[in-house]
Amino acid sequence: MSIKKQNPIISITLLILIVNTAAAVEMSFEQKLISSDGLADDRFGYSFDIDGHRAIIGQQFGSGAYIFNYDGTEWVETAKILPDDVESSDLFGVTVSISGNWVLIGSSKDQTDHYDEGSVRFFRYENQQWIEHQKIHASNTMRGLWFGTTVHIDGLRAFVTSGGVNANENQSGQIYYYEFDGTLWREKQIIFPHDGTRQDFFGDDFVIEGDQALIGAGWHDNDEYTKIGAVYYYQFLAQQWVFQQKLIPSDGNNNDYFGTSIGFDGNRALIGGNEEKVYYFRLFGNSWVESQILPEPLDFIYGSFGSRLHLNKDVAIIGASRETTDIFQGGSAYKYIFDAGQWIENQKIRTDDVSERAYFGDSIYFNDQYALIGAPGDSNDNGGVSGSVFIYPMQPDEIFNSTFDMIIED
Repeated sequence: MSIKKQNPIISITLLILIVNTAAAVEMSFEQKLISSDGLADDRFGYSFDIDGHRAIIGQQFGSGAYIFNYDGTEWVETAKILPDDVESSDLFGVTVSISGNWVLIGSSKDQTDHYDEGSVRFFRYENQQWIEHQKIHASNTMRGLWFGTTVHIDGLRAFVTSGGVNANENQSGQIYYYEFDGTLWREKQIIFPHDGTRQDFFGDDFVIEGDQALIGAGWHDNDEYTKIGAVYYYQFLAQQWVFQQKLIPSDGNNNDYFGTSIGFDGNRALIGGNEEKVYYFRLFGNSWVESQILPEPLDFIYGSFGSRLHLNKDVAIIGASRETTDIFQGGSAYKYIFDAGQWIENQKIRTDDVSERAYFGDSIYFNDQYALIGAPGDSNDNGGVSGSVFIYPMQPDEIFNSTFDMIIED
């Protein structure tokens, strides 16, 4: 967008017009990514992460993770990470994370010593290639642990979820916290909920923001409701992650699955589930307070709104991966902006370049420059349900992104 010498009155009128008509404006994608050697049923794009001009993209059922770099013109696949000793049943690449020259890749059904125990591997970029640095199993590894269900790396810290029913005494799931000591990644703590119940899937989604963490347990039962879900707030104090608060929705009910998706930035959090709702919480001191239930998109009918989302500063992108617009369950996503203390729908994001049941919006991540939106069910040149990822430009200093320019002159 190019704006020349804006008249203040015109500018105010324009802003109101854009907010009220946002649903009619759709973003156009910059590039569609598929893997160079993809196969049917890989579900490429099931997980991904981005750091600067480098992205890592995993897949749910195929083996391997792919590195893409932005060369100034387009995103180019530059490497596939797949160790020789990986079996196709290991699900190596089901979850991925990147930070600087480190990547962390989960293999939640690795069976090195026990059936479905799981493992993760750290790789480091050295001499223009990705070198395996360390493979880790859980310190309490056992059958059915599913260690590596979700991973996150940030600087010299790493977090790994085990989602299996045997994860701890109450079988709720847990998160392993690691630090890099200059030579190896070493386990420092195992985090699990004090009131966890069987198959809570604690840690299925979580966000680390500095010395704070929000950890979801979307299948949690409480005394009133089954599968209402919950989110646990931790702070890093005296070299330990310490529980501070448990968040539940104000209008909770059975099968809400609250905490299935989490966005967290600064003192704001967005939390979704399985009931087409997204909740906005704000941090006051050390306490989170529910402040808004986001309005559904204007033209939204049904389609897993809120089951995936990401938050960065004053912008959120919320998936509706089962929504049918023109393509049956092709999926979509919605951009919201934070304005005057409220989250307001700003833009619908969808594409016709997907197949039926593509589930566009089933994975989402963005920074100040790019948004990545996955369609892991997309059938394309690599075969049925091989998966794809769409990259969109992000321009946070503009009111919205579109395919046209708007110029205001005196």
